[in-house]
Amino acid sequence: MVQLTRLFVISRVFFMVFLISGAAHGENSSNEEVIAPIIQRDAAADDNVGLAIQAHLSPLTTSFPPLLTAPRHKRVDVSRMVLDFYSHRGYRAAWTNEGDTAQLFASLRATQVDGLNPADFHIDELAASRTLMQADSATPEQRAAFDVAATHTFLTALLQLRRGKVDPSRLDIHWNFDPADVDPREDVNKFFIALNAHDVAGAFAQAPPQEAVYRGLREGLAQLRKVHDAGGWPKVAEGQSLKPGMDDPAVAQLRARLVAGGFLEPRLARGTKYDGAVIAAVKKYQAEQYLGADGVAGATTLAALNVSVDARIDQVRVNMERARWLLYKLQGTFVIVDIAGYKVAMYRDGKPIWRSRVQVGKPFRNTPVFQSEITYVTFNPTWTVPPPSSRKT
Repeated sequence: MVQLTRLFVISRVFFMVFLISGAAHGENSSNEEVIAPIIQRDAAADDNVGLAIQAHLSPLTTSFPPLLTAPRHKRVDVSRMVLDFYSHRGYRAAWTNEGDTAQLFASLRATQVDGLNPADFHIDELAASRTLMQADSATPEQRAAFDVAATHTFLTALLQLRRGKVDPSRLDIHWNFDPADVDPREDVNKFFIALNAHDVAGAFAQAPPQEAVYRGLREGLAQLRKVHDAGGWPKVAEGQSLKPGMDDPAVAQLRARLVAGGFLEPRLARGTKYDGAVIAAVKKYQAEQYLGADGVAGATTLAALNVSVDARIDQVRVNMERARWLLYKLQGTFVIVDIAGYKVAMYRDGKPIWRSRVQVGKPFRNTPVFQSEITYVTFNPTWTVPPPSSRKT
């Protein structure tokens, strides 16, 4: 089994991202825009489904929701984007190709590999609407209802994969992960261009971050789910430290747990002796967990080992969401600081090229979480603690 490294199982990870050089933001698409809010066309008089779609969306034309959920969030309003999309194309149905629809359903179900919950996209309701639409007796209104629902779901899922389900600025006003100079419609245009090209699956494949750190999280999630499907990993009895040289039934539990996590070879699963193989596996686990790698399974190590696989899965899903916030539009060279892990890493073209330890704050005087551009570097700086910080600490 692939080793489940700490990258996959950390309980709290906050990143600071500093852009160094290269293209920090993606280039503007040269493709023809499929959303142009200033151009609005009514449905053709002989297009019954188009007329039904226009009627379905007519309440939005009255309220006309703003483009952004709030100016500072740089997040588009999905309903507004759906309205702009259809009004630009004369309210023609977008989901008339069965292949596009099949790609949509398959891609929605596959969002679980990115830590999302496919049920959140109401796939069953959308499938029921599709069944009604496919019937010979389907009315234009039923066909319109499915088309609009499919477009809304298509856009919602892709935006969640692209930029995250939760807007981080609504959780903490000091977080500034959204690039200020990015047109919020840029991604939406690309998604609809893919739909027009009948490449729905391609849009879903390209929406999530493509960096190695995100792929690692995705692979870790898949491995953890395999462990879950196999019944989870065994618990190790707590209450005493397990040390090298011991011969104890609890060591057998420790061996089984290390095998389940990929830290010990399966052929070494049996046995009650705390031998060299167990010592090496425990040290590897401790290093991945940023614990003191002394080879002794003490109280802290045992507590970490006994965290359930369900909890680890949730932790990875949370960190994948955070990665979608931070890796959006990041290209070229950048630095990521893992505050919880006391680590810093520089990435170039999606690959880590340098790592080091880093000093961070404490819970009561925590390290700020932000994104910014590095404009200069100071070598061998003086280590001077500001008086206010010294007094408060």
